[in-house]
Amino acid sequence: MKNNLTGWKSIFQFTLIQNLKSKSIKITTLIMCLIAMAVLPVVTLIDGEDEKAKESTSITKVYVVDNSGWNLTEDLSVLKANTYYESGLYTDVEYIDRTEDVLSKAAEYVRNGQEPDFEKIYTFDKEDSGIYLEINQMDGNINVSLMYSKDTKVSKSDVEDYNGFIQKHFEEVLLKNQKVSKEALDIIHSYQEVEFYDELNPDGFSGQENKEENKRDAYWLVYGIAMVILFMLAFGGERIAMSIIVEKSSKIMEYLMTSVKPMAVVVGKVLASLLLLVLQFAAIFASLGISVVIAGFMNSEGTFRMPSAVSGMFNSGSLSSVTPVNLVLAFLVLVAGFLLYGMLAALAGAAVSKMEEISEGVKIYSFIMIIGAYLSIFVISTGSYTGESFVKYLACFLPVSAPFITPGTLLSAHLPVVYGLLVLGILLISLVLLTKFVSGVYESMIYYNGSALKIKDIIQISKQNRQQAAGNSTDGKEEK
Repeated sequence: MKNNLTGWKSIFQFTLIQNLKSKSIKITTLIMCLIAMAVLPVVTLIDGEDEKAKESTSITKVYVVDNSGWNLTEDLSVLKANTYYESGLYTDVEYIDRTEDVLSKAAEYVRNGQEPDFEKIYTFDKEDSGIYLEINQMDGNINVSLMYSKDTKVSKSDVEDYNGFIQKHFEEVLLKNQKVSKEALDIIHSYQEVEFYDELNPDGFSGQENKEENKRDAYWLVYGIAMVILFMLAFGGERIAMSIIVEKSSKIMEYLMTSVKPMAVVVGKVLASLLLLVLQFAAIFASLGISVVIAGFMNSEGTFRMPSAVSGMFNSGSLSSVTPVNLVLAFLVLVAGFLLYGMLAALAGAAVSKMEEISEGVKIYSFIMIIGAYLSIFVISTGSYTGESFVKYLACFLPVSAPFITPGTLLSAHLPVVYGLLVLGILLISLVLLTKFVSGVYESMIYYNGSALKIKDIIQISKQNRQQAAGNSTDGKEEK
């Protein structure tokens, strides 16, 4: 292996320098960084325009009907406080309790054996600018409904805006009227971990399956990681295949083969391409950080305030399951997965001898990547990653799908560390075997100038290489 890898550093340095000098790569990276840098400020600007566009509202009164039986709206002063984004848009709205009036009218219809006539129960004054806010409790959930009449002075757009205001701030009403502090609510919503210990095991056993986690946050964590990995592999795979094909078609490698083994060439080029991919995405994420800073200062106070989308992500309950052990293990699985797919992309390039057939070669890589990604997405979308299903472990242990789902399941504590170590071992073994396979195909295809090979042809070449290697080994022993 040592002789086969001799010279890989030279190939690595040469490929990396050539890629860094490429104008197309520089322009692509710059464009992606500018987009990442602008995304949060643009979203903040759009939200700010939506929030500040309305300086007045046709709603002057809100008739409150509390059917919950919990007296949830005894105090509605928080909805009039001048502390929200509306900048006092609803501070002058008058809240009028009509609960008893509505309930008494409805009860009268029931006593008379009639169906309630809601048009007569919920009455609107045509000269007034009022709407109804009705609160109901159904199956343990609080449901808030708004009703208005088009025959009044209230416009539909104003009701829609007020509906958004209520959706954002009605929890404040419930907290105030139930005398629950914001701090207490944060504790209630915080991540809770429940463990059990097996009495038969003196050392105790932490039951991963009994951890009560925030499933929604864990889902987005696992799904988000899978999507980022898919995007990176799709973005970098074709570049690796192209790099292999360019040098083969230009016959550069015919001169290098006398001093550098095929395995060293493949390893050097794959590592250089993957490092460049990591550098590109590091620049993009750094641009996102700048975007966060810019968006944080885009407020009326002029002081930095973390955008809600970012603060919500860092407050996610699923992040509390991240430990140094599963973080390092997830990173190693990710690196091994990237190297594995880098070799698959090199295989796609090795199977092609002409630049015009690049699409045919990339089909092999894309086909394998799609199988792995879709299997992982299926497991994530169905929620199987949280249980002990066969398909979950198939996706986690299968080398082509493991890079997409295993890092997320490790970080969300839905996959034990022991299993993560097994996945890492499988990926490393697969990587070593695939590297030997690709280098053999690459060496056999140096002088090949035909059509793009199919998978069965590649496998046949590998068999011939093994037979030839076995024959050479036998001849060497006979000479001795």
